[in-house]
Amino acid sequence: MRNLPSLQRLLAVALASVLLASLARADSIRTKVEVYEGVKITSVRDGWILFRIGQGKLKAVRVGAVTRLSVEGNESLNRSERLLSARKYDQAVTYYDQLLKDADGWQANLLRYRRLMALSAAGRCGDAVETWLDLIDKAEDRAEVLQLRPRRLGEKGSTQNARAIELLAAKLDAIKGDLVYTKAVRALLITLLRREGRAVDAGRVAAGRAMSSRLAPKQFRSLEGMIARGKADLALVTLQKNLRAGRYKEADLPYAFYYAGEARRKLAADADGEDRRRLLLSAGLDYMRVAACFASHPPAAESLRRAGDVHVSLGNVRSARLAYQAVTRRYPNSDAARKAKASVKAMQQAGQARPGQNK
Repeated sequence: MRNLPSLQRLLAVALASVLLASLARADSIRTKVEVYEGVKITSVRDGWILFRIGQGKLKAVRVGAVTRLSVEGNESLNRSERLLSARKYDQAVTYYDQLLKDADGWQANLLRYRRLMALSAAGRCGDAVETWLDLIDKAEDRAEVLQLRPRRLGEKGSTQNARAIELLAAKLDAIKGDLVYTKAVRALLITLLRREGRAVDAGRVAAGRAMSSRLAPKQFRSLEGMIARGKADLALVTLQKNLRAGRYKEADLPYAFYYAGEARRKLAADADGEDRRRLLLSAGLDYMRVAACFASHPPAAESLRRAGDVHVSLGNVRSARLAYQAVTRRYPNSDAARKAKASVKAMQQAGQARPGQNK
């Protein structure tokens, strides 16, 4: 190149620059106040998107401030972003879920954060809270991730709100000592409780005390009381009558089946022989109906754990262990998962949960 005339040398350098630029990935990031075009996203972590403009220094933008972005060469992700921008939140979530099956590295992190944005905007509070808590737990620096708390709540009485309350209450128990994390979780929990008209529980949480009841909606608390007072037979008759008459809404069904299982399990404790076995098997079916058909509803985690308890009572140790492990895998942030881990540990100490054991 030294022998080329200066003009030819300049043209060659310019052509090389154009070719190099064409090989580089050109992404874009939009916020309400700024637009970054022709950038290269290099990392996504702790609630921040890091990117470089040309050969310049790294810049960062908060995930929560991004209104839309695109990644060159990833049309599926870009389609998800267009859906999110068009407020087609549920469709966007479906795309993000599909993409997460094969994504890794910073793109997987980006998808998780953008999925949280879509869930929150859709009002799918329970799903959004589960994702938010998971992102916080995985972050090295939680400060920015804590700011991504779901803002849009579900409708009053919705299963999404009930599930969010259960997840937040369980997390509040698990993070004692982490003041900043606790403050964020408590604030959202109080907001949800007030939305649900549970002012007493909101006051208890604000004062640092436990809620009076985490699982039972108001209409099922009388049944819960019957079972606790030794009137499980009356509770079961009431539940069966209401189920046959179609008096429960779809959102109520997981609770109805859960408490039917509770009633039968209580009755089994006072029965013997074949009657005991029959009641336990029926209780197990009630619990598994909730876990299988209403997996995203609040009673699902506790129902699956109770199914494990039933297996223990029937002597099916291996099946009990599998049920407990399923609880911790599917609902890692729940109170039921904490109890399931304790049950597995107790079984191990008793020498009942060795791998391959098939009692």
